[in-house]
Amino acid sequence: MVNFNFSSWVNFRFYPIIVPAVLWLGVVAFYQQLPVHFAHENNLFENLQLALLFIGLIMAMLPSTSPKRLFRFVALVFSVLILREISYGRVLFFAVPDAVDQFYSWSEINYGFLARPLFGAYVFGVLVYFYRHKL
Repeated sequence: MVNFNFSSWVNFRFYPIIVPAVLWLGVVAFYQQLPVHFAHENNLFENLQLALLFIGLIMAMLPSTSPKRLFRFVALVFSVLILREISYGRVLFFAVPDAVDQFYSWSEINYGFLARPLFGAYVFGVLVYFYRHKL
């Protein structure tokens, strides 16, 4: 009789990356079967993405062993991704009433002309931080 040792082939230790990987595989498996309204702005997937970005931002702001400068840079990058995900606040505050997944354009918003230059200045500041601290 052959002695089969399964534990020599498979590592049974828990790694934290397993949880989001399994969730991602579940989403990919059922993505085609979901209704279209799940993908609308400010709906399930959009809010799930935003929640995951906030979790990443919080994890980057609480470093334990790695250099703090790198984690500050990662936190700045996560904040850029969060701002981009919510279209710099446009999808949260400027939805067209009685319309599904429609928002006012930047030209129709009072401060719309400032959104892109301010975001560009912020991204430039992030890049200066990256260059200055030699990350």
